[in-house]
Amino acid sequence: MGIDLEGKYLFDLNYLDCSKSQYVSYLKQMGYRVEALYYNCLDSTNEIMIQIIKQKKSRYHFDELGFQHSDWQLIGLEKRDIHSESLYNIQEGIKEIIDSGNIVFVSVDTFHLPHRKQSYQKEKSPHSIMIKGFRDNLIDIIDETAPIFSKFQYPLSELEIAYKNGCGFRYISYFEPITFNNMDDLKEKTKKLFQDFIDNRNETYELFDSVDDLLKLKSPYFNNLVETLQHLSASFTLLSGSREMFVHFANFVGFDGEVLNLAKKSSQIADSLRNMLNKAILRNRVKENLVLEKVNSLWEIEIKLNQLLLR
Repeated sequence: MGIDLEGKYLFDLNYLDCSKSQYVSYLKQMGYRVEALYYNCLDSTNEIMIQIIKQKKSRYHFDELGFQHSDWQLIGLEKRDIHSESLYNIQEGIKEIIDSGNIVFVSVDTFHLPHRKQSYQKEKSPHSIMIKGFRDNLIDIIDETAPIFSKFQYPLSELEIAYKNGCGFRYISYFEPITFNNMDDLKEKTKKLFQDFIDNRNETYELFDSVDDLLKLKSPYFNNLVETLQHLSASFTLLSGSREMFVHFANFVGFDGEVLNLAKKSSQIADSLRNMLNKAILRNRVKENLVLEKVNSLWEIEIKLNQLLLR
């Protein structure tokens, strides 16, 4: 399963957290049909509203439903997690996994990683890195320097600090191939999983309905314009990313062209809103009418998309 990710592009970072984006990017490079597992990525605006606006999460802490442990088996993989209080305790196991051609994913804290310049010695932030080489107590890692992966090297002693002094996640992960049925079976299974998901999804377009009050600082959630714009930007970033991922899933299972086109338009308009809001953050002022006009266009497209998916 060995592959060199250095210089390769990340996938789906607008929606997934760092570890899942790394999983997806790695497995796509390996040829696995990871898009089949995007069957539940079409988050409702209600869910985005709850987590990003009401709970005030950052987009990196958005709790999406994707990639449950059993999901990997659908595409012929088993995800293995090994918990340990110290990397020293499992260093021989890590070497064996790498020698067999796998990459090892490790949970760390970027506060202790010099190459993560934005957070190094500034703030604690959970993160995932990939180990691709281990010799003479030197570890070759791959980490994203968006939009691509780059290679770095650390002594085991330094990586141990980032591992042990993290946010409680002391484990490594890797993937092993298992028996896989066939592509037609995978498409049918994930189509059914998607239908179960969409039938039970609660969507009343709460996010769109709340934007006007949020921009006017009349909501109960924020009383500061910049903070409001930051969370709205995060909301539309997630919405754009989730619709983009859904397009990949819809292509894989063979949904019709109208569904694909509407999902693409939704992703594009949400991304345009993200850019508009980011510019407003820099200016500390927002053109409410232009934002609301785009939100209403997006709202119409989302209604049409959901009507097609639920009929």
